[in-house]
This record gives sequence, C-alpha cells and structure tokens, in this order.
Amino acid sequence: MGEIVLLRTPDTLENVILESQLELPAESSERQLLEPMSVEYKKVNLRQIDTKSFSGKKQSYELVDIRNLPIISIGKPESWEITSLYGPEKIPTAIQSKLKDSDFYLVRLCCSFRSSKNENSVDWARFVINLHSDAQRRQPIAYDLYPMMITNEVTKNVKLTLSPTLKFKEIEGNIGSIEFGLEYMEIQPIISAAGVNESMPNWDYKKVLGAGIQGSKFMYMLMEAPKGMKPIKASLYLQANVKIQDHIFPFIVGMDEKGTELLNVDLVK
Repeated sequence: MGEIVLLRTPDTLENVILESQLELPAESSERQLLEPMSVEYKKVNLRQIDTKSFSGKKQSYELVDIRNLPIISIGKPESWEITSLYGPEKIPTAIQSKLKDSDFYLVRLCCSFRSSKNENSVDWARFVINLHSDAQRRQPIAYDLYPMMITNEVTKNVKLTLSPTLKFKEIEGNIGSIEFGLEYMEIQPIISAAGVNESMPNWDYKKVLGAGIQGSKFMYMLMEAPKGMKPIKASLYLQANVKIQDHIFPFIVGMDEKGTELLNVDLVK
C-alpha cells in the first residue's frame, strides 16, 4: 500500500503572527489596549469593543488585576493542496471527480490563550476566518470544518481522514487502511464550529467546570476554491470575553474600533 501521509497536530503554537497581553486603560472612556508585541503582516491594534462601563459609572480595579490579563496569540495559517496529501495515483476516485470543478485545500488555523491568574480568565472566545473573494469575484468557502463539536470530556489520540465525499471523518483503531490522515494528541472541550459552505466560518470556545480557556487551539478547514483561483487571501480575528472580578469585559483581536479587519494573511500564493 505504501507510506501513509499522517499530519500530526502540534502541541503548542509555533509560528506566531500576533501576540498581545490584553490591558484595560487608565481612562475608561478610551478603553484602548496594548499594541501587539509581535506581528508579521502589519501593525495591529487591540481594542475593547464597548466604550461605556457596565454600570454607567467608572469601575475601579486593583492594579494587580489589570496587569494580569490573559495573553492571546494567533498563529500563521498553514495550507496543503489535497492532491499533495495523497501519494501518486492514490487519490480516491470520488475525490478525483470533485477536483475536476474545484480546487481543495486543507488549512490549519491556530490560536492560544494564556492566563496568569484564574481570576482574570477567558470565559468565551470566537476565532473567525474571513475568506476573501478575488478581483473576478470568485469566492472560496469552507467545505468542512474540524472540530465541529467537542462537548464534555477531553478527547485524546484523535485520528482523522477524508471520506469519499471530502468530509472529515474520525478513524477508530488501525489507520493502515487509509492513504492520508490527521492526528490530534488531545482536544479540550467545549468547542463548536459554524459556517460550513460559507466564506466566514468560526470556532467558539467556552470554559468548562469553572476553568477558563487555556492553551493552544488548532482548527482544520477543508477549503473549496474555484478552479485555478490564486492567490487566496483571508483575514483573521478573535473575540474574547474576559472575567475580571465580577464583570465580563469583551475584547477583540485583529479588528479596530470601526470594524475594519486588520490581520490579513495569504492562504494560497
């Protein structure tokens, strides 16, 4: 049968294009946050969404709380042509038929959350990728997403492949019968994805059992693009709700206060 192509999901974020520690400003009317410590594509501002305090009055927080807000990072996407993931003449016939009309790419996306203290934890976060159309108005879409739904327990040693209908499919037991596969060592709940067959898919992360969202998160998208469409560009942003004492503060990464998406990336060159 030959060697199986097995892509292993990293344990930690490696190629960071944006990293920043959230910060509440001294003036509540301004609410501007720290600029990223590092960014590859362009300078990005982090800003809080709301412009008013929750009670209409200024809130006071201990300096230690303000200085210990989470650090949020976004990693550089990786992409592979589906044809490159299979050996010569090993692409399943059903998949070959789909490749006559469209190009398909496997895209790996990633972000991470680091909280220095549990009191200032990320309660909820949403990672969004906006797939751009080109000058001819050709539009790529998310053909399938993974993970779609992880609810209760930590899932370990997850192996995936692509079904004949080009959908992600979990594998149980021996992987010897497949030509291509993906592997996760561990997936933490709670995760839900949305946006299949759309151009702006997203993944939601929620805290579980009182513990805030922590660690590196990796997501896979099977992207369908019109035949021959290159380059393929996208923008990334991340929303997060952070609990500080008894209040929830919404933040956004990769978008300014006017709703302009700032973190643009090349998925396919």
